[in-house]
Amino acid sequence: MILDLFLDASHGPSEHGKNQSPEDGARSLTFRELAAATRNFREDNLIGEGGFGRVYKGQLETGELVAVKQLNQDGLQGNREFIVEVLMLSLLHHSNLVTLVGYCTSGDQRLLVYEYMPMGSLEDHLFDLEPGREPLSWSTRIKIAVGAARGLEYLHCKSRLFLKDQKKYRQLADPLLEGCYPRRCLNYAIAITAMCLNEQANFRPLIGDILAALEYLAAQCHVSESNTGPAREVVETVSCQA
Repeated sequence: MILDLFLDASHGPSEHGKNQSPEDGARSLTFRELAAATRNFREDNLIGEGGFGRVYKGQLETGELVAVKQLNQDGLQGNREFIVEVLMLSLLHHSNLVTLVGYCTSGDQRLLVYEYMPMGSLEDHLFDLEPGREPLSWSTRIKIAVGAARGLEYLHCKSRLFLKDQKKYRQLADPLLEGCYPRRCLNYAIAITAMCLNEQANFRPLIGDILAALEYLAAQCHVSESNTGPAREVVETVSCQA
């Protein structure tokens, strides 16, 4: 079934889940909304877990399926880093990048809400396959590599973003094979301030958040000499794991 879905999706770039216009950003959601979406973060809704926290499948009141990333309260990521991640990901709009739908900063809770990728991650389809499960075909592997390359090209050449951390297994395989999950990126400060011009109040960050993000960017922003490594690693991985 999974291979059938992969092979049916061989007709060019995907627009799946990309109904947001470039002017849209991530919307502010309440903790109550996300608790309802995930059925109070039930264990059977858990789809991922790591050092950063846990990820749950959820459904918003609009019917939209989402992945809710609940960050560890004692994690290494501070409040400013969280704000930067929200602002940066809100600026990314491309068919090969997973969309940040919303976020929550309720009390000591920090949550990110992404569009849901029902096919899981690239790692799920390359390693520790269940008995009887067919490995990915070469045509599928090529499409995955092309999708990752398109997402990286957008980040490097068209989005004015500096790619800081892109792990090869952080690729998400959506039904159209071309999902790429961008990790923390740094942008020009002017792009952040432009978000304040959104006509809808709940899409505008607080001025305190903006100032904190700009302060963080001033200390962290850098230009990488070469960012071709992530794309090369993805190609090597999908080629070798036959």
